[in-house]
Amino acid sequence: MSGFFKIWVWRLALRDGRRGWRPLLLSMSSVILAVASVVAAFSFRDNLQSSIHTQSKSLLGADMSLDSREAFTANDEALFRSIGGEQSRQIGFSSMAYFSRTGDSRLVQVRAIRGGFPYYGALEAEPAFSSTEFHLGANALVDENVMLQFNARVGDRIKIGEREFRIAGKLRKIPGETLAFSLISPRIYIPLAHLDETGLVQKGSLVRYREYFKLPAGTDVDALVNKLAPELERLRLRADTVSRRATSIAASTENLARYLTLAVFVAVLLAGVGVASVVHVFARVKARSVALLRCIGAGPEETVCVHVIQILLLALASSIAGAGVGVAAQYMLPLALKDFLPVNTVITVAPSAIAAGLLVGLGTALLFALIPLVPLRRISPLLALRASFDAERPARDRLVWILFALVACGIWAFAVATTGNKWSGS
Repeated sequence: MSGFFKIWVWRLALRDGRRGWRPLLLSMSSVILAVASVVAAFSFRDNLQSSIHTQSKSLLGADMSLDSREAFTANDEALFRSIGGEQSRQIGFSSMAYFSRTGDSRLVQVRAIRGGFPYYGALEAEPAFSSTEFHLGANALVDENVMLQFNARVGDRIKIGEREFRIAGKLRKIPGETLAFSLISPRIYIPLAHLDETGLVQKGSLVRYREYFKLPAGTDVDALVNKLAPELERLRLRADTVSRRATSIAASTENLARYLTLAVFVAVLLAGVGVASVVHVFARVKARSVALLRCIGAGPEETVCVHVIQILLLALASSIAGAGVGVAAQYMLPLALKDFLPVNTVITVAPSAIAAGLLVGLGTALLFALIPLVPLRRISPLLALRASFDAERPARDRLVWILFALVACGIWAFAVATTGNKWSGS
């Protein structure tokens, strides 16, 4: 449109905007929220993926693990010795835990450990976890949520099976596991040396045996697992590596990211509808002003450009404000979701998310605003002289239908880009 390149059109748009921008504030506030949601969600997704990549070893706590539903045999032990490296063992099962002081009991997940696990990351506990002191006696690390539930304190006694243990600390976080998981299945760690004294591991017990390995630096763990695959299959052992665990957790967090982007899609769609409805009322109010401009010699395109420039400037200001709100919100989102995340999210400003938010804000505002603004080019100069002229039925405008098609295509493209290829039917 040639009207955009005329200085007087811009001057008129700025002068008219001094009085006419207030009715548009409500619609532009929806653009601010839409852009903020885009920036916050996209930045959170990028930061989460980056954190999973940088903290990948702490997700497993070791370089590799081998687990089985049956007790390790002599052949299994021979395989472990051939692999080498530092090794730790964990035996896990579900059982009832009895709190001696309060007389309460709760179904928990008991994990008996031996060795220096975790090799990467840490078992976060209060007081701080010390592997050496923990294995010296019948100690237990008890999930903090369970201790709060039964008002237990460090130093209390807890009975698991036939053996009593001293609560040595509150367990707050385990590498690769979320705090929300403890609400469903609280965890208690005990030394493996005292497991037999509980009398809980018997024939028919549902137990998981797991061996953790810390291999020498430079070892290609995935290549090693591929090399051992036939032997692992024969012994019915399942291998887990850092890359596999990172891939699995990334797939799980992708579901969370898709939920957030779906919410973003709805926010952007509602913002577009809000812009279109407010600009529609705005266009009806400006109809007589457009007719007056036509009377003094302004062309149809120039009259439309005056109001498009106003929308463009407001959309740009709203998008910048929304980007600022989104950058601030991205620091709050990981705090709100920290109990559901297996890693500590490192917050950084994502330029791609800001650029996407600005483009989405401008594109949404312009596309939805053009639908009610384009018919202004058909306003007749007679409307400034004859009030009843606007009662006549306007002719159909093909450009409006083209804009509707562009809006539909834009909605579909944004849905595909944010929520995945399922929208495209592939």
